[in-house]
Amino acid sequence: MTRTTEPVRTRLNAFTSRYPWLILLAAVGLALLGGSRLLDFSSGELKIEIDSSLVGLLPTSGKALATYEQVRDRFGGDDILLVAWFSDALFTADKLRQLKRLTRRIERLDGVRRVDSLASALRVSEEDGAVRIDRFLHRIPTDP
Repeated sequence: MTRTTEPVRTRLNAFTSRYPWLILLAAVGLALLGGSRLLDFSSGELKIEIDSSLVGLLPTSGKALATYEQVRDRFGGDDILLVAWFSDALFTADKLRQLKRLTRRIERLDGVRRVDSLASALRVSEEDGAVRIDRFLHRIPTDP
């Protein structure tokens, strides 16, 4: 500890020890002030909104926004749904078959344009001097 910070720390420690209720009152006041920005106390409703669109991540003007708007207009939106599958043994032959079936079922749903999954991912490989492109799980391995 340097000489210049020691008196400040000592005085701060002495102040907080001498006036603990004042510190608590200040902390509660700050919490209420912050809460008043997040919660409408008269109705009990939250004042915050979640913007899940990509627009909130882009600059408010400029080339990036213009490009995004062109792509959105051309392809009809930016709606994305993420499905996560948690399993202790995901990379077993049985679970990979289930993943493949689930991927196919989701691909057949009305309104689904594309599914990105391990089961639909493309694998590029070389076979006998030629490039081969097929689905990563075209054949389920017996021992992943």
